[in-house]
Amino acid sequence: MGEPLVAEPTTDQTPLSTNSVEYQSADSHRASESFGVENIYRALILFCDKYSLDKKQVALGLFLSFLLIIFSIGTVVAWNRYSPIIQEFIIKEKIEKARSKNNEKIKRRMNRFKKFLNKQRIKNHFNNSGEGVRLSSGQPSSSQPTAVSGAAQGGQIDRVAAADIAAQAALKRMQKNELQQDASKRRIQMIAKRELEEERRQLEGLQISDQANSSTSSQPAEVEEKEFEHSALISGVYYTSELLGEDHVRSKADLLEDIKNFLTEQISDSEDDNDKVIAAVLMIYSLNTTAVKELAIDTIYTVVNNILSQPTIPKFRTIRLSNKTYNEKIAAAVGGRKFMEAIGFVEKSNGEEQCLIFSKPNDDHLPEPLDALRNGQGVPIKVARNLELFMLKEGQKPKAPALSADFYNLSAAEIKAEQKNKTLQVGQS
Repeated sequence: MGEPLVAEPTTDQTPLSTNSVEYQSADSHRASESFGVENIYRALILFCDKYSLDKKQVALGLFLSFLLIIFSIGTVVAWNRYSPIIQEFIIKEKIEKARSKNNEKIKRRMNRFKKFLNKQRIKNHFNNSGEGVRLSSGQPSSSQPTAVSGAAQGGQIDRVAAADIAAQAALKRMQKNELQQDASKRRIQMIAKRELEEERRQLEGLQISDQANSSTSSQPAEVEEKEFEHSALISGVYYTSELLGEDHVRSKADLLEDIKNFLTEQISDSEDDNDKVIAAVLMIYSLNTTAVKELAIDTIYTVVNNILSQPTIPKFRTIRLSNKTYNEKIAAAVGGRKFMEAIGFVEKSNGEEQCLIFSKPNDDHLPEPLDALRNGQGVPIKVARNLELFMLKEGQKPKAPALSADFYNLSAAEIKAEQKNKTLQVGQS
């Protein structure tokens, strides 16, 4: 009869069905999120109910635990990144502290040596100045007339100097009124002198050339080498030292011998043990070769270190004078025995043998002399600049004076010492 009616979708139904699908997906997403948070919250409630805990305290504990974990992770990351920089900074700071401490020790040590040298320099100055004069004494002694007469003449000298100054001022006032002819006269005299000097030099040059021609014609194979008139006066190189004074000029061997005698006298006459130690150290460093010096220093350091480390053992406080090691390493060095005596060793007889025995009741004073020995220095020696002027004639060729070989040649010990000094300077800079 008729076809059945079928409902066709209208255009308005399609967007409605699409919106419904979107709403369903959004609701399911919210449901999943709420499900995760709700599950955590439910687990927290169940945990609190099971163990009868306060929910706020448990939540606060979980929050703090979370912060602690984050802080720990950040600390580990920061340490892995910045630990090399921090370690480098700490190492540099330690090096600077050690260097400053070492520099202070070196300054204190150098001050001890400088103080000793200045003390001896002042003492030499006063010894060379003669006897003093007591102003409070009523009658001067026989050695005082010169000083007293010089002091009495001081007023006369001042009056004479004042009179000279007044006379010079009057002469200048008188010369102001003179004409300027004096200047022209002086100019003419200078020109005449210059011309006479040139003529004299020409004559001397002709005489020298004539002598040279005659000598070459008679002996063509030999060439005469002219020298200074003072060449014979320069026979060697001379030195001076700060210890004995600038006016004490000797050859190097003689100067070292004088230094040895002077330091030996200071050790025997001084009452201060520190001065004796410094004088002995100067002898060891100034009067020995490098090998002998280092061997003596190492041996003395071992002996003193044994006394400091084991003070109760008597054998370390006694050294037999017949001991081979002592004779070859300590006694062989100039100043070695002097140093041992300065720190407290005394020669005594121990049965049939002579020995050096440490006689001090305690050893508290030993570290300072040991440090001075380890880081000592020699007496400063420098070349004496004895400057003199000599006339050289026109056309005369000077010959360099022959100097001793030790002025130019350096021994192996001196080269090693110079290299060691350069290494120390580079390390300190």
